[in-house]
This record gives sequence, C-alpha cells and structure tokens, in this order.
Amino acid sequence: MVDARDYYMELEISRDATQDDIRRAYHLAVRKYHPDVNKDTGNLEVFLRIQNAYDVLSDPVRKSAYDADLPPAPDQSDLLKIASYSSRSTIPRLTEPQLLYILFELSKPQDVTPVTTPPLNVCLVLDRSTSMQGQRLDTVKNASIELLHQLNQEDILSIVTFSDRAEVLFTGVPQNSLSQVETQIQRIRTSGGTEIYQGLASGITELRRNIDNNHINQLLLLTDGRTYGDEQPSLELAEEAAKDGICISCLGLGNNWNDVFLDGLAMRTGGDCQYLAHPQEIKNAFYNIFSKLTAIYAKQINFNFSLQNNVEIAEVYRLSPEPGRLPHISPIPAGALLNKTNLNIIFELKINPFGKETKSLTVLHGELLFEITSQVNSKSRVAIHIDLPVSNTCIPEYPPLAIINALSNLTLYRLQEKAKQDLANGDIATATQRLTHLANHLKNQGQMDLANTISREAESIQKTHKFSQEGKMKIKYGTRALLPSRILTNP
Repeated sequence: MVDARDYYMELEISRDATQDDIRRAYHLAVRKYHPDVNKDTGNLEVFLRIQNAYDVLSDPVRKSAYDADLPPAPDQSDLLKIASYSSRSTIPRLTEPQLLYILFELSKPQDVTPVTTPPLNVCLVLDRSTSMQGQRLDTVKNASIELLHQLNQEDILSIVTFSDRAEVLFTGVPQNSLSQVETQIQRIRTSGGTEIYQGLASGITELRRNIDNNHINQLLLLTDGRTYGDEQPSLELAEEAAKDGICISCLGLGNNWNDVFLDGLAMRTGGDCQYLAHPQEIKNAFYNIFSKLTAIYAKQINFNFSLQNNVEIAEVYRLSPEPGRLPHISPIPAGALLNKTNLNIIFELKINPFGKETKSLTVLHGELLFEITSQVNSKSRVAIHIDLPVSNTCIPEYPPLAIINALSNLTLYRLQEKAKQDLANGDIATATQRLTHLANHLKNQGQMDLANTISREAESIQKTHKFSQEGKMKIKYGTRALLPSRILTNP
C-alpha cells in the first residue's frame, strides 16, 4: 500500500529522481488533476497532495530533510512475481557492438487469491463511414448489443461513432433503459469518410468523465479504413490518454486500414492491435477483449528505467498475452497482467564497447510501476536491476531455454518485417528469399495455412514487386500471433 508520506509515490517517480524528473512529473500531474486545467479528471484533493509533494521535493533543503526521515521503501515484491532471463551470463569485452536479450516474465503470485476485477469504464469508438455499410455495420451493431448485455451494474459503457465527424451515441448505460440503448445502436447509419482523430478525441473525452482508480479505463477502436492528415495528432492524443491510465486497443477490419498507424496508437498506451479479415470475427474479438478486461490482476504496468551510456535499446516486444512492439523510451507502457496469464516482455539491447576498467555492467536499472486492481491505494513499485559481470574472453554459451523459445518465433516475425524493408529498397530477390525461408520454417512447425499464404505471396511478389494488401496483413498478424506460443511459463 502507498505510504501517506511517500511524496515520491504521489508524483509516481523513483526516490533517485532528478530535479528534472520531479518537475516533469509535477507538470503531468497538473494537467491531469488540477480542476482548473482539466474539467474531466480534475480532483482538488488529489491535486493538493501532489502540490504538497512537489513543494517539498523541488526545494533542495526541504527535500534533504524529508529524505533523512523517510522510512525505507516498502517491499512490494510479494504483489508481483517477476522472473528475468539474460541471453548471456557474462558480457564479453569486445571491440564492436553486441546484442544482449533480457526476458521478463511477470505473473500473479501463487499465494494470492484471484479477486473480482473493478468495474469497467469502456468506450467503443466505431467507424460508420460509407465503407462500413452492409454486413460490416450490421455485425458491429449486433456485437455491440451483445457486449451491452454482458455489463455488470457498476460498469460504464459509452459508444462513439465517427466518419468525417464524431457523434456520442450515449454516455453510460442505465440498466433500466437497455432497450432504448439497443434502439439507438440499431439506428446507426453509414455516411462520409474516415477521420479517426474525431472519433478518438470524443471517445477519450467520454472516458475521462468517469476516470478514477476504481475503474479499468479502456477505449476500443474499430475501423476498416485509413485516416488522412490526422495521424500525428491522433498519436499525440494516445500519449496523453496513456498518462491518464487509458488503454487503447484497435481492431482493423478488412485489408484497407493503416496497420502501422493503428499499431502505433495501441503501442503508446499498452494496448494491442488485431487484424479481422472478416466481419464474422467481430463478435468473438469483442468477447475476448471484454473477457480479458474482467480478468485483470494488475493494470498500468510501466517499466521506468535508466541506461548506462554504452547501453542502448534496439527493440522491445511484448510476447504475451497480446503480442506486439512496445516503445523504446522510459516509461514503457506494458499493459495489464491477467490473473491466469503471464506478461512476457523481451528487451533487445545493444551493448557498445566499454573500457578495460569495467568489471561489471548494469544493463537495466529502474523499477516496475503498477496498480493492483483489488487495492484501494493501489500504486506499487518493484525495483529492477540487471547487472552482469564482464569477461575478457568470449566463451560460447547456450542462452536459457526461455530466451531460445522467445527468440525462435520472434525471429520468424521479424523476417516478414525485413522482407517488407527489402521491397521498399527495391531488392525483390532478397525479399522473396526471406519469405520462402519463413514459409519453410512454418511448415516444419505445422503452421500449414500460414506457410501456404506466405509461399503464394512470395510468388506474387516476383511478378508484381509488391505485397498484396491482404497478404501483408495475414502474414504480419499471423506471424505475430505465434509469438506467445512457445514462451515458458512459471510452474
């Protein structure tokens, strides 16, 4: 539980935070909680506590006195089980850069009894542009109505529809007026083009009306088209939403949406992006997302870390439960941990040459910030410190099996990414060679449908010199779905 005197926890920063860190955290908190700045989430009591914490920590004299009397940070490692694996037990002293992989496996401690997840604050942001007409919109309506009937009394559901403008269909769901809400959903009609920013902004506004630590705050965006000219403002909006504890998940329907853009929206908030090839998949996608929301043990999990000068982050991937690429910049939003499913994240680190006097290297240092959904004072943190000895010789060693399994499917996923880059560079031969290699590996794993799709795409590329839109989507999200399949879990 949060100590009432822990000003660092009030600002959500570590105890070794610099004055720049303190100022940055304070300004973020002002935007979120000051009643005069943010009408939706402003909270005077919370803001006064934050202001008091900042007044002390920003004054070197008062901070020094406060730190001297500050009790040791509470040990909260019993709230979250964390296992880490390194691809090497020692770091060889080399004259060129080398790669190092660190895998984190987060799980609910076995002796912690699963608890009922707090109520939901969910907003559906639904594309109703002209391209959604017919079966697509009809299926969305039916799936939304079914979701409506899965809600508990304390849950909050809002629906926003958008084309080239947004409309708030309703805010909240009174249990005694479900029939009226169903009628509103059935009256949705298609028109206009696709401007995702309009829908996203309205959806976030609706969620902010009910934001508090007692709810799971989730925006679910469904679209079948591309937005033009508002991608960057939308991404910036997602970054602001993440600071408010809002998670954005995206569903792309068909083959004509921008996968890079929707991945970016989800990535910035710890959410995920899914590819739906057919309208029939919408109902199941809604159900799966809702089921996961009702099984969350810890939310708003963030890696807050610092790196030594000779250590760089090359890539970060969440391998499970929803696989995808994560941002490189601290804090990294990792999403949520479910009661019965591990959260696995792998860091690909670039280790640059270091001096002869270096005996050991700190490759990751910081803390894991998270909120346990069952606790009133839920903000918690656990220190993260990975320090490896340096060796003067490069001794071959086998990585832990967990790392081998993680990299096995990650390598396959990245083959399709490299093939796309080859095509962008005009190297058709290398692109088709990579895809053929990928298809052969998948056949050996028994993934025949996906392997055949890739083989056909490789043949088509030799003629057209480009990916088909359908092939690109199926290969990208098909190989991504394999990422969690071979990760070892805690016994």
